[in-house]
Amino acid sequence: MALAPGDYIIYIFVSIEFIIAAGLTGETNMETGVKSFGAKGDGRADDWAALQRAIVETQGALVFGPGTFRISKGLVVDLNKRGKTEILGRGARIIAHGAEPALHFIGTHAGTADPKDVSAEVWARESTPVIRGLEILAEHPEADGIRLELTWQPILSQVTVRDCRHGIHLVKRNRNVIISECHVYHNRGVGIFLDGVNLHQIIVNTNHISYNAQGGIKLSKAEVRNIQICGNDIEYNFAKTGAQDIAADVWFLADNRGIREATIVGNTIQALRTPGGANVRIEGLREAGNRKAGLLNITGNLITSQECNILILDSRGVAIQGNTFILGPKRNIRVVGSACVAIGPNTLDHNPDYDSNARTEGGVEIEGCTACTVSGLCLQNEHGGDVTGGVIEVRNSSMINVTGCILIEPARAGVVLAGTRDSRVSDCIIRSGRHAVAEDSSSQNNMIVNNRVSGPGISSEGTGTVLSGNVHKE
Repeated sequence: MALAPGDYIIYIFVSIEFIIAAGLTGETNMETGVKSFGAKGDGRADDWAALQRAIVETQGALVFGPGTFRISKGLVVDLNKRGKTEILGRGARIIAHGAEPALHFIGTHAGTADPKDVSAEVWARESTPVIRGLEILAEHPEADGIRLELTWQPILSQVTVRDCRHGIHLVKRNRNVIISECHVYHNRGVGIFLDGVNLHQIIVNTNHISYNAQGGIKLSKAEVRNIQICGNDIEYNFAKTGAQDIAADVWFLADNRGIREATIVGNTIQALRTPGGANVRIEGLREAGNRKAGLLNITGNLITSQECNILILDSRGVAIQGNTFILGPKRNIRVVGSACVAIGPNTLDHNPDYDSNARTEGGVEIEGCTACTVSGLCLQNEHGGDVTGGVIEVRNSSMINVTGCILIEPARAGVVLAGTRDSRVSDCIIRSGRHAVAEDSSSQNNMIVNNRVSGPGISSEGTGTVLSGNVHKE
């Protein structure tokens, strides 16, 4: 039936009224708003009962409209009972006053990411739960922001989690997780915590993760395969006051299940020096000759200012290349007890624009390692270790290849080989007022060849050392 001209005016007026009303309540006819269940959002009333009822009694998208929602207990989203779920915040803040997580998503997926392991029930009722647009904080010291447990393909996006215990806490088992465009800020524990979890496939990208007292992103005694940490700003994740535990912006701590297949790429990672701290800390476990952290790629990051920028312990199969290091007060890169570590072209530069009066040792230290390569580094104004140390220092190791590096004005020796055998220093340019290469008497069967050096030149006291093709000029 055709509308008369006056009917068009009425229709448009009613439509505008509907749009305005939907905007004010934060919901449309395709969504359900929590305020329709009695939640006040006034920052004073306890909204827990109304919010939990809204979660239990609805399906699909649940909208938290503008307001501050205080909750005395944690909100539990049982995905199998509720079905496909979106929790959407539109100008909404949740403040947790109880010890439980503010939002606890619980699924039932106990399989792998292989399609044959995903049940029809999980696909129908639990897949791709979404949390978007909320601000979450906690006044109870034990309350986490968001906890994920047995979930399948969850997505967290445009969420702010602050002043909680752990910001985003993954436990037990989860699969195919995406965390993007979030602010995980100033939490008392870890920002994003993979806590003893069995997890394959997680992407953490384009987030701000900063000022979390016990670490930015931490994997602790978890079985993790395929984690991608890309394009984030990860900063100042340590406790500024009180008892100081070891801190790291990115921290992998393996157990006998192992951590494999990780990429840390394109991030800005910086902090301040803390005792034993590192910007990136990879801690493997050596068990029956196998190192339980490996297949890791650390590429294209800007990393600065923790006591050690990158610390690799008991790991195997790590590639570090294309990064820019500014300040490493103790070391830029330290590798201990590891094998098959490739340190490729990186820039290690105590840039005078960044705290030019600070004492920084910097450089690379390799200790107790085998079959590692250090190549293509550009090191400028790095001091390197104690009075007997070097900018590139290799101790008690074997089959280490140091090649094609440029070392400019180190305060101490350039390359040091101590207790090291079957290794090679070649094709480096070293301009130094100290020994360009220093090999001690406990080293054996090394090659020091084809280097361009200045200053005192090369000191070789090892057994069976080959010296050839080196050019020594002032």
